[in-house]
Amino acid sequence: QPTPKPVALDWRYVPSADLGGDAFGYDWLDDDRLALYMLDVTGHGLAAALLSVSIMNVLRSRSLPNADFRDPAQVLGGLNDAFPGEAYGDKFFTIWYGVYCRSTGTLSWSGGGHPPSLLFSGPNSGAPTQLQSDGVVMGMIPGVEFPASAVPIPSGSRLYLYTDGCHEIHLPAGGMWPYDDFVAFMSQPVPPSTSIMDSLLDHVRRLSGTGVLLDDFSIVEAVF
Repeated sequence: QPTPKPVALDWRYVPSADLGGDAFGYDWLDDDRLALYMLDVTGHGLAAALLSVSIMNVLRSRSLPNADFRDPAQVLGGLNDAFPGEAYGDKFFTIWYGVYCRSTGTLSWSGGGHPPSLLFSGPNSGAPTQLQSDGVVMGMIPGVEFPASAVPIPSGSRLYLYTDGCHEIHLPAGGMWPYDDFVAFMSQPVPPSTSIMDSLLDHVRRLSGTGVLLDDFSIVEAVF
């Protein structure tokens, strides 16, 4: 559920016309560390949805062998080996997984093939820092290592995790909504009573020219 403290967590999810493979969540690993994650299984249909649910069950139960869920690199390495694409109908997935530590005010993360998360540092940040996914798409190469990075999180910072359904928008006149335009849209000032996530959803629907989306729209907001 959305929660106001100690980190304000909220989300928007609108499914596409087809059954999809988006999933996301956040869990306090202990009193000091918050895990946030967003994943997207390739393709649509029942196979994509079932694989997505299986991965989420592992994340929620923290049931990866020999993986410390406070270490994003270990989590991605474990997921990559646990869900090889050839064992799941050549279904692969992307993921962004981060851990926020309250006592140190830092966020560590790792990603496999997923769009970068957007970090607006402090309450008056302009352009965001893009927290890139430097690892390969999940389930493609067994035994690969996933790099992890860390960044300080000043009070008032905002973080957005999302899937490509939020920015890969096919325009009626042809072409795709430029990613830089998506980042610029997310960077605009947000009135206190307005959610940028709702504004983005309305904008995406206007751009696509239809209320029925071609891909799942999934986005998570964390305000520190």
